[in-house]
Amino acid sequence: MDQGKRNAIKFVILMGIVSLFGDMVYETARGIMGPYLGSLGASAFAIGLVFGLGEFLGYVLRIVAGVLIDKTRGYWWFVFIGYGLISAIPLIGLTDSWLVASTFIIMERVGKSLRAPAKDTLLSIHTAGIGKGKIFGIHELADQFGAVLGPFLFYLMLVFGLGYKNSLLLLFIPFALMMVVIVIAKLFAEKVPVEKEKEVITDKKKARIYYYLYLTFIFFTSLGFIGFPVISYHAVKVGMINDKVVPLVYAAVMVMDALFAIPIGVLYDRFKIRIMTVLPFLTAITVLAFTKNIVFFFVAILVWGIIMAAYETVIRAFVGDNVPISERGKYYGIFNTVLGISMMIGNSIAGYLYEISITYIVGFVVLMQVLAIVMIGVILATYKNNSNNSGV
Repeated sequence: MDQGKRNAIKFVILMGIVSLFGDMVYETARGIMGPYLGSLGASAFAIGLVFGLGEFLGYVLRIVAGVLIDKTRGYWWFVFIGYGLISAIPLIGLTDSWLVASTFIIMERVGKSLRAPAKDTLLSIHTAGIGKGKIFGIHELADQFGAVLGPFLFYLMLVFGLGYKNSLLLLFIPFALMMVVIVIAKLFAEKVPVEKEKEVITDKKKARIYYYLYLTFIFFTSLGFIGFPVISYHAVKVGMINDKVVPLVYAAVMVMDALFAIPIGVLYDRFKIRIMTVLPFLTAITVLAFTKNIVFFFVAILVWGIIMAAYETVIRAFVGDNVPISERGKYYGIFNTVLGISMMIGNSIAGYLYEISITYIVGFVVLMQVLAIVMIGVILATYKNNSNNSGV
């Protein structure tokens, strides 16, 4: 392996450490903020509104951020500002007002909309010839380690009697470490060969066709990808698991995500778009979680973790492989927005159907995956006669 590739791996590890520390802060908050806002006097409706608004802004603004990133090429400015807004989470420990705390929560989500397309673009262009699937896989491994470690350490702080406020303020430590590593990563990025426009698709019209076909595929398959909150709600309701073990079950799912991130990324680098044909079939398996069989339930949620690994690695790698650098920030922004909206709509439909009949949920999931299979078939047929460097 030449020095350029070694530096590319070191760079993605540094960016992974950035995400690790970031996850230690905001993923921890996402787990405890509902009850905490309630303790400050917020109603259930207000809590739902705050998180709903935060997620909406966090996804919709990614399109705007992506366009600005492409126009300015200010990748690192968006990274610094976006990650800097994570400081809003430990600041919650300084207030007794749920309104102020809610404002901080929304600020962090806005920060997410700024940093996500910039980070994805930086990862996609600093590859030095290493497959993008592997690059995103390495990054996801570190990212998920932080997502598991953060809530666990926060739990220990509560156990030792520090309370919510002091525990939140202590999150300034991983935040500060994160900002230091961002500076190091920026300085180190200068040693990594940057991907040139000629190394990717140069026919922008074809690139857009592939991109939107792919985006339609992702929309359908993610529409039928039921979120963990709905699945865990069912498991507790029917008595398969106790509500106290739900965090441990979710941690196990995140471990599966981390373990499969790199292997899935490597498979993508070898098989490219063809590996996506597996995704609808895996998603269909997750309906087993809605039975009353504990074995089926654990099979389903472990598969759910593998699917999450795919969402965080190969589906992003495809965008980097098939969108020109000059428009990559914009199209990463569109991609993240569509993904977020489809999951939001899909889970809302699933929650509604659950109140009617579980059979309807199964039918909905299967129907969406059939549509996704049709779309991936169209994409594969298009690629069959395509001579670009997609590897297909």
